Amino acid sequence: MREAPLTDPACEAIVGLPVEGEFCFAPIRGRHWTASARAYHWKAVKAAAGWAASLYLATRHFAGWYMVNVLDLPSEDVAIALGHTDGGELVRRLYGHRDHERALDRVTAAYGRISLSQDRPC
Repeated sequence: MREAPLTDPACEAIVGLPVEGEFCFAPIRGRHWTASARAYHWKAVKAAAGWAASLYLATRHFAGWYMVNVLDLPSEDVAIALGHTDGGELVRRLYGHRDHERALDRVTAAYGRISLSQDRPC
């Protein structure tokens, strides 16, 4: 079993579901998702959303990107949340590429926290 952090609305939605087995979401037979069972359901979600690319991977990529860039979490923490065991390497390489503008905003904000009494060359 693995813990997965959730937002309050997501947690409330899941808590309201009936418990039918060890997995939060399972296909009709109750076992873990196979690739074909997962594809069947994601195809319906993709069609409803009008999305042409892989929605299954897009949601995971967005979660990794959001945790790194918006929540400003270290890649090691994001890796644990996503169930990775590589210390954050996959997050840094695949999901966690820093957004250029957000990175510059963080650097500017960090400089803004420096006391004006400190000696600075610029």
